[in-house]
Amino acid sequence: HEILRGHETLSHPFAITLFGNYVYWTDWRTNSVIRCNKWNGSDVQIVQKAAIQPFDIQVFHPSRQPKGNGKNGCAANNGGCSHLCLLSFNNTYKCNCPHLMRLGDDGRTCHSMERVLLFSRPNEIRGVDLDMPYYHVIPPFSSPKVIHAVKLDFDSKRRMIYWSDTHLNEIKRASLLGSAVETIIDTVIENPYGFAVDWISRNMFFTSYGEAGKHIFACSLDGEYVSSIIDTNLDSPGSLAVHPTLGLIMWTDHGSPHERIQVAKMDG
Repeated sequence: HEILRGHETLSHPFAITLFGNYVYWTDWRTNSVIRCNKWNGSDVQIVQKAAIQPFDIQVFHPSRQPKGNGKNGCAANNGGCSHLCLLSFNNTYKCNCPHLMRLGDDGRTCHSMERVLLFSRPNEIRGVDLDMPYYHVIPPFSSPKVIHAVKLDFDSKRRMIYWSDTHLNEIKRASLLGSAVETIIDTVIENPYGFAVDWISRNMFFTSYGEAGKHIFACSLDGEYVSSIIDTNLDSPGSLAVHPTLGLIMWTDHGSPHERIQVAKMDG
């Protein structure tokens, strides 16, 4: 049944919660937290005025989270699940796994995934299971941290993903487990179309061309000790690849009069 209508404090309600004999809500137009009797709408009171619009509202009290009367299949030994135990109806439950893990044949044990297909879109980076391509195994990285990720690479030892962003003119990285995105290179770099990780020497290489010149840079995987190793015979350096066991870097160059693929030692 309706308990309150047309009241001056009920101009733009947003969130609502119940506790005891009262209903509480936030109102955007009055920037207030308000309550009234939940049975008949009486005793309307402004509990708190805010400087800006209040959003969600909750009452913190143990009685709001009572213990269930039924059996909890996850209560004993986490239901036998190695990681997540998820309750369902009729006292049933199911084991599940976090990112980069897959449930084993026993339905209880999660195993680490060693194969992930990484791909980038204009403003997003995703990772999917090679055997189940519609199953996303890492949390997506998206705008505003990713604007135009054109090149991806990874460090399997530390389970990190690296990418170059030609819109931001930055090189970034993040853990495949979903950690915060870090910017590791945001200076001396323009149009970083070429980028690659050397997993043996623990360095990375990237191309740059623009008003500041045309370069191939090397630095550590943490973005330290940036050094220009090649700055001659470059027009518009693009994609870059490494062959660590041979100590070689290879890159494309789209300059005139001819497009070409070039190779050099990793020290330039």
